[in-house]
Amino acid sequence: MDFIRRNKLLGSAVIILVIFNATLLVFLWLGRLDNNREIKGPEGKGKFLEESLNFSPEQVKKFELLKKEHFRLIDQYQREFKDARRELHGLKARDHLYQVAQRVKNHLQEEAGEYIQIIH
Repeated sequence: MDFIRRNKLLGSAVIILVIFNATLLVFLWLGRLDNNREIKGPEGKGKFLEESLNFSPEQVKKFELLKKEHFRLIDQYQREFKDARRELHGLKARDHLYQVAQRVKNHLQEEAGEYIQIIH
């Protein structure tokens, strides 16, 4: 009887935790959707800065120019970084292939040397 009662208690605890987990996930998901509506990408973040700092029209124009320049530079740096990373991986792969080829060549030379010794 104690075994059945203990299992009922564990079963009810699991059901309560599943309900709590589902409720928490729903609240987190709905909160995330609300936050995404307010701020969407860099443009939304820029609007937030403009509104919270009360930029004048001149400052807004200057801010937009600086923001465009910033993203242009960041895109350029990201492209350069990707190219450098691809080049590095290419060098690593080529170096690895060279090492494998050297090991195969050395192994074949050893096998050929043993074969020649066996023949003679």
